[in-house]
Amino acid sequence: MTRFGWFGMCWMMLCLGDVHASGRLQAALISSADKAMAPRIVPVLHGREYLVQEDVLHVPDALPLGSQWGIYRPGRSFPLTEHDHVEGEPADGPFWGMLPVARATVIGHATLGSQLSIEDGIQEVRAGDYLLARTETPSSFSEMKKTAAEPPVSTARVVGGLYKQHYLAPQDWLVLDRGTRDGLAAGQRWRIDRNVLGQPAVAEIEVHQAAMHLSLARVLSGEGPIQTGDVAQWIPSHEK
Repeated sequence: MTRFGWFGMCWMMLCLGDVHASGRLQAALISSADKAMAPRIVPVLHGREYLVQEDVLHVPDALPLGSQWGIYRPGRSFPLTEHDHVEGEPADGPFWGMLPVARATVIGHATLGSQLSIEDGIQEVRAGDYLLARTETPSSFSEMKKTAAEPPVSTARVVGGLYKQHYLAPQDWLVLDRGTRDGLAAGQRWRIDRNVLGQPAVAEIEVHQAAMHLSLARVLSGEGPIQTGDVAQWIPSHEK
């Protein structure tokens, strides 16, 4: 991987439109507890801020030789509300939207942990990035539709994007305020209808991952910008 300038980085992010079809690394939604336990990449000896494909990555954890990992960077946090808290159980911390950076494989072990090589990447790896078990989307929606049963709720609200952007467009990731407790599951498609400058604007999103109270989805298409607070409606399978 070569060193990208700002223009190159933006171009790579725009190219993520093919990520769903190619089976590349996807974004993730994890709890604060899981984030605290995830292995983190330590700085290399020469102290560069960014690491390139030729660099050997180091983590202080003993990982299985040959195991494959996704490298992620935290986007933003999504706190749970009082409504989401179960009485008698300890309060959960916020969930984190994790943005994909690269894929890596464990190639060896050292005294202080494990060594990994970078396979490919969306952007350059940094010291402090997190390792998560690799999660890839199936190459076709048909592989997921068996999980896309009708949810008991018919609407969900957009909590926000994984960046703190005001508007969301096709291929952006977003979080919904409903999860498995409400019947949301990977593969479900939802529609957002809104009015932009007096004109109807329709966007379609697909759930990629569902936690108990929140879900991670990706914008598949849209005629106008999506923003925090927009309401999504479930699309029955016969309408897809």
